[in-house]
Amino acid sequence: MQSTKLSLTLLKESDWNEVLIMFQEPGMFQYITPHRDKSVNYYLDFLNLKLEQIKSGTGFYWLVRDKNGELAGTINLTPIPDTGEMQIGWMIRSKFRGQGLAYDAAKLALEFGFRETNFDPIYGVFEVENIASEKILKKLGFMFYEQFFEGNIMVKQYIYKRKD
Repeated sequence: MQSTKLSLTLLKESDWNEVLIMFQEPGMFQYITPHRDKSVNYYLDFLNLKLEQIKSGTGFYWLVRDKNGELAGTINLTPIPDTGEMQIGWMIRSKFRGQGLAYDAAKLALEFGFRETNFDPIYGVFEVENIASEKILKKLGFMFYEQFFEGNIMVKQYIYKRKD
């Protein structure tokens, strides 16, 4: 999938080294507390889970590349643990932030989710301090759903339903 700014390709095992380097960048998990400061083995297990979800069709994890092919981040449609619901999420490397890549990638992933799967609704779940993600979700048409604690972290959940 692609837009004028970027392309999305599904994660492959051959991408792991590049993604692991990105995961090590300072601030990459600033607003994704559960994945912050983990071991390489933790991240390898995470990537392996994403591959399993892709193979089974239960989730999707794409690499976001700029128009020159450089890794700008990742975006996913994956199950919310223990709920059976789907969520969209992304991370964009700091040098690519503020260029509209997260919005474009999210729009493509959302369109894919409704066109190619039965995912409905799709949620956006984020830590309350992550104002940029909230702005993107609102721009995409997501609506506020609820706010709650995950452990000691306050999160917001937005919802997007298929438009028939």
